[in-house]
Amino acid sequence: DVDGGIILRDKNGNPTGIFIDNALDLIEAKIPPTSPDDIRRQIRKAQKLLNTLGLTSIHDAGTSKEEISVLKEMISTGELSVRVYTMLHNNPDDYEPYIASGPETENPFIKIRAVKIYMDGALGSRGAALLEPYSDDPDNMGLLIIKPKTHESLVKKITKAGFQVNTHGIGDRAVRTILNSYEKNANPFLRNRIEHAQIVHKDDVSRFKELGVIPAMQATHCTSDMYWADERLGQDRLYEAYPWQTLIQSGVIVLAGSDAPVEFPDPLAGIYAAVTRQDKNSWPKDGWQAQEKMTMEQAIKSYTEWAAYASFEEGVKGKIKEGFYADFTVLDRELSAINPMDILNTNVLYTIVNGKIVYQKNHDK
Repeated sequence: DVDGGIILRDKNGNPTGIFIDNALDLIEAKIPPTSPDDIRRQIRKAQKLLNTLGLTSIHDAGTSKEEISVLKEMISTGELSVRVYTMLHNNPDDYEPYIASGPETENPFIKIRAVKIYMDGALGSRGAALLEPYSDDPDNMGLLIIKPKTHESLVKKITKAGFQVNTHGIGDRAVRTILNSYEKNANPFLRNRIEHAQIVHKDDVSRFKELGVIPAMQATHCTSDMYWADERLGQDRLYEAYPWQTLIQSGVIVLAGSDAPVEFPDPLAGIYAAVTRQDKNSWPKDGWQAQEKMTMEQAIKSYTEWAAYASFEEGVKGKIKEGFYADFTVLDRELSAINPMDILNTNVLYTIVNGKIVYQKNHDK
């Protein structure tokens, strides 16, 4: 129905109301624009939640110029309580002005030096682009939302302007297509990323390090998808799914996150999922595809030191170190993989940003 998208229909050809990937553009075009006041209200509500969860910084995957304007206003008044690494929204109206003027990296509360692009859809909707057909839909290999040549042109343009390219890629065909595009057109020193990289063919694992590409992965995606991933992929491909340890052992860092609002933005839930590959009921017993679990040290680094590297901020954040930002999260216990359930029972006592307490448990601001 739509290039790079599908409108699901019933057996009589009538729309079911389910729009997949680029088909959503038909709906989004009818939604009225959000006012600056609404954006400000949404940011205030979001940052309050994020601080409660212990977050001091976020990477925002798809920021509009209107949102950036409000963020800058809030910074000027001292109201913003979370640092924001923006990925400009994949809309020429949002990224073209910044591409023309170059990256903005001087403000410690907002960095504008990346653009978000989408290559494929999601595994659940069978929109993720696979190298082989879906096991539960043999005539379907998923969707490439953007043509490879178009992606290559965008990467070349964005790279020339000095911006990092962060491309959504879930299926192994999408991941390979992105790597091919980066290999031809990207600058490895710009630390380009593949957002999600959920299914990675074994032949492409080593290419991440070779090309200087960072996989940005979300542990709770694994523990949400593990109940049905085998239906989509079949047993023979499951070893490709969410291969965190394989990628780390190949010599690359793995950046953690939540993909909120797809998953709840709780870093403790993410750390638990990373070290156990289990749900909150400790299922499955030894962890799903347990060979890909992270160690506790790796999981914590994926939210701190490695996340800072992925946003070019490893010299000012991600560690408790003299000369770094005074951003801290104080927990009520030490995190340990020996008793993983303790991770889920851990409480955030304080969140401190720029030396200021922005959240204190049992204390109304």
